[in-house]
Amino acid sequence: MRDFALRFIEALLALDLPALTSMLADDVLWHLPPFAKRPPLQGRDAVLTFVQQAQAAYYEPGTLSLEPVMVVADSDSAAVLGTLRGRTIRGKAYENCYSFVFRITGGRVVEAWELLDTAHLLAQMR
Repeated sequence: MRDFALRFIEALLALDLPALTSMLADDVLWHLPPFAKRPPLQGRDAVLTFVQQAQAAYYEPGTLSLEPVMVVADSDSAAVLGTLRGRTIRGKAYENCYSFVFRITGGRVVEAWELLDTAHLLAQMR
């Protein structure tokens, strides 16, 4: 599960839609960071649309990478804590602490949680 989680995050940040499509369950449940004040996204199409729109709203395409600090995994889940780096749509360097937690069944993400330092995100987007 460790390698799967890292490959999934790499595909997510690269917006590799074919890879994401193959790694997300049809009925995936994606829990957004609390600052979004939205219910979880339901379904692969909703998640794919969200990640494309979110990246386009905040980051220069192709600039995101995650340096894992800690990865914990067992037979059906994985958690990744790391430093996300990239460039904002305003061309400024971006760095923040992110955590992703995945529940994985049959080689696909069935549930995910995304957490980050939102105050730091918003401060860097100005």
